[in-house]
Amino acid sequence: MTRSHPGVREPAQPRWRWPGYAAAVWGFAFAVPSFYWALGGTAGATTTISPSLVRLVEEEVTWFVVTLWVTGLLKVVGGLPGSGRGEASSELRTWSSG
Repeated sequence: MTRSHPGVREPAQPRWRWPGYAAAVWGFAFAVPSFYWALGGTAGATTTISPSLVRLVEEEVTWFVVTLWVTGLLKVVGGLPGSGRGEASSELRTWSSG
């Protein structure tokens, strides 16, 4: 049980959570192709990205595969605040509630 103290503001509780969840899903959805391509998958890539980039994936060029993994991880990290997971999201909520 939490007690309120006079003069201490309780953190604001979000009324709607769906926009944050939608943003998280959006970020996670964009991470999937990065991981898929980093693992060597090229289905659908030949019609959506440059043939020279597809060749880098097919030839498993190290710097390009590492770049795909890093961008995939950054997309996942970008989705965390919206999902309500991780320390970044609690810090963001604390900062934004003012």
